[in-house]
Amino acid sequence: MAGAKGSPREREGLKIALMTLLFCAGFWLLDAASESLVFNHGPFLAALWPDDPEEIWMRSIVLAVILAFALVLHQSLKQRRLDVERERSLRTLSRAVEASPATVVITDAEGRIEYANPKFFSLTGYTPEEAIGHNPRILKTDETAPSEYARLWETILSGRVWQGEFHNRRKNGDLFWESAIISPVLDENQQ
Repeated sequence: MAGAKGSPREREGLKIALMTLLFCAGFWLLDAASESLVFNHGPFLAALWPDDPEEIWMRSIVLAVILAFALVLHQSLKQRRLDVERERSLRTLSRAVEASPATVVITDAEGRIEYANPKFFSLTGYTPEEAIGHNPRILKTDETAPSEYARLWETILSGRVWQGEFHNRRKNGDLFWESAIISPVLDENQQ
């Protein structure tokens, strides 16, 4: 299809539609040939376009069913291809988050840790069992003012991004500074 216009998906859809049309035409010709030659029901052309309106109607119904099946199959294959692409993208994103040199922590709306990447665990010394399900305040020291935490929650609960620094505590008690960007992740209902 050199020089063909349209996206590869559009060209693929056109190719499937043409193949279906050719299949239907082939089916009609094969049916006419079998009527004419095998069952000896008269000349080929008469069998190709029979005089009986009921036979034309039946062939048309069969062709319509075949076309409908081909379209449903095409849509199903198209959806499967999109699902595979989406899965591939999610796997790539997951690998990127896992390999990130920055800590990535995902909490629920109440602030309980649902996910943390390996960098979080290596930096803080906590294990997944010790951190998942708990609030990130397990890292809290008295060196970050309560007003800063209030500003953080006010910002993210209003749907905005918070950026700042924490003076956090590792599991072993050592303190470390962490620059953080916290962004609310909203669902389809903006919640």
